Amino acid sequence: MVDVKMNPPKDYTAKLRFVSALDALLQERSFDDVTVKMIAEQAGLTRPTFYRYFTDKYAVIQWHSDIIAKRVSSKSGAA
Repeated sequence: MVDVKMNPPKDYTAKLRFVSALDALLQERSFDDVTVKMIAEQAGLTRPTFYRYFTDKYAVIQWHSDIIAKRVSSKSGAA
């Protein structure tokens, strides 16, 4: 079993790089002005890699929201 905290799977790491890249780009421009190409370049990955994990830039936000919701939910249950 892989310990995600110590050694995250490659796909999880790539997805987080895209999330971080989008976040950095949103510091400079509006969401409408951000392209998939820009996200991929900022992440240091390729457009085909982006499309391996996400259908579009909206899917990046949805995936990140899902991760946050799971964390909140798991923390709420532990209280």
